[in-house]
Amino acid sequence: MIRRSEIRIAVLEDNLDLQEELVFFFEAKGYRVWGERSAEAFWKRLHANPVDIALLDIGLPGEDGLSVLEYLRGLGPYGLIVMSARGSRQDRLRGMEAGADAYLVKPVNFADLVLAIDQLWQKLRLRTSDTDTSASAEPALLPGLHALEGPPDRQAEAAALPGAAPKGDAAEEGADRLSLEAALRQRVVAFIEQNIHRPELSPRSISRRFNVSRSHLYRAFASDGGVAKFLRDKRLDAAARELTRAHSPAISIAELAHRLGFSSGNQFLRAFRNRFGITPSQAREQGAVPDPQLADAPRRAN
Repeated sequence: MIRRSEIRIAVLEDNLDLQEELVFFFEAKGYRVWGERSAEAFWKRLHANPVDIALLDIGLPGEDGLSVLEYLRGLGPYGLIVMSARGSRQDRLRGMEAGADAYLVKPVNFADLVLAIDQLWQKLRLRTSDTDTSASAEPALLPGLHALEGPPDRQAEAAALPGAAPKGDAAEEGADRLSLEAALRQRVVAFIEQNIHRPELSPRSISRRFNVSRSHLYRAFASDGGVAKFLRDKRLDAAARELTRAHSPAISIAELAHRLGFSSGNQFLRAFRNRFGITPSQAREQGAVPDPQLADAPRRAN
C-alpha cells in the first residue's frame, strides 16, 4: 500500500497558476510537495528540502528543464517526470534520453499524473530496496551550493503536513468548512460564467476578486480537478458553442483562442481535442461537438 505522506515531490514550473494548482492538488492528495519557477530557485530549495520525485517543465527562464533533468539523473535515484507543451516525437525522445522516467504533454490530466507518480514511487522503492531510501534521495552536492551541514528537521516537516488534528469539534468544523466552500464555489461559478470571454480571467484574478487564498479556492473546486481546470473547461465549452453556432461571425480559430485566454493556437488546439475528441475546425464543419465525457471514454480505456 502506498503511503503518500512519505512521497516528497518538487514541481518546477514557470507558469505560476499551474504550479500553485499542482501544489494544492498534491497537498490535498496527501503528498509532501513544494514548487519553484526557475532552476536557480529550485536548486536552492532542493538543498534544504530533498525530494523523491521531481516534475519538470522544459521551457524555463535561465537554465532550462532538460539541463536540470540531466543533472538530477546524475545525482541519484530520483523519479523524474517531464510536463511540457512540447509534444513532438523529437521532444519526447530528447526528454527520455536526458533521463526522464515519463514525459507528459500539457494539458496534463491530474488523475493520470497521480497514477504516474504512484507507479514511479513503487519503482523507486524497488531500485533502492538495498539502501537507505531517505539518504539516497538527498543529493550530496548541488550546483553552486556546498554540501548539507546536517539532516533536515523531520519533526518540523511532519508538523507542517496537512491532516493534523484540528482543535475543537472536528466534525462540526468540517461541516461548516464544506458549507462555506460550497457557497464560495457557487459565487465563483457565476462570476466565471459572466466573465468567460475576458482573457485576463485566471485563478489568481479570481482569488483576488473574492479575497480568498489559492488553497481555499482550490478546495472549493477539488471535485472538478481544481479551479484552473474548471476555468479551462468552461472556456473550451464557450469555444465549442461559438464554433457550432449557426450564422456565427467568421472569426478565426486563432482569434477565438486569444479571446478566451489561451496563450497560443497550439495550446487551444490540444486542449480542445483533449476535451471533445475532435479539432476546432472539425467542430465548425460538423456544427456539433461530442459530449466531453463520451469523447474522453476511449482515451480512458486505452
